[in-house]
Amino acid sequence: MRLVLPERLDITAEDVVRELCEVVADDVEVDASSIVKVDAAGLQVMCAFAAAVRARGARLTWHAVSQVFRDASRVLGVDAALALPG
Repeated sequence: MRLVLPERLDITAEDVVRELCEVVADDVEVDASSIVKVDAAGLQVMCAFAAAVRARGARLTWHAVSQVFRDASRVLGVDAALALPG
């Protein structure tokens, strides 16, 4: 399954959280290329989602990651938990 994240992944993005909760596909490919705003709440949701995918034995891969998402992940120290590509 391919999951395309919206431009804003912040505390106001409850529709994204709802969509993530409904994902039951085995492997998930995430496209974060459109993100222009992300906050700690958005990154927490993605970390929990990544952990849930891996806990069920599935694989989470990244199709593309915006520089905004990459920088915020690094600053908050969750880039390793998200397993962002180099």
